[in-house]
Amino acid sequence: MEDGNPDFTPDGLIHWSKRSLLYHVLSQFLEFQKTCLYDFPVNVSVKNNLLVSMEALNTPLKELYDISLVIEPRNGIPQEQPKSLLDRLWKLSKKE
Repeated sequence: MEDGNPDFTPDGLIHWSKRSLLYHVLSQFLEFQKTCLYDFPVNVSVKNNLLVSMEALNTPLKELYDISLVIEPRNGIPQEQPKSLLDRLWKLSKKE
């Protein structure tokens, strides 16, 4: 809608059909936001994984690089198969 249609006609006038289409789409979004209220239950596992991932952002780059070498070593053969990157990050976050 935005990319395929110019804002103005060749005569320099406002492209009203584009604006009408835009209004129609936005009004549908607003209507759906009013009527669709989602009440998702909290998935504790997903929540914890996201928290660990966010904590990893505070991990020094050198430490993250070392983790990446353990998970995917340069020779392509891991020392051990990790359950997941998040499990490794969780273990590292517990080390003091």
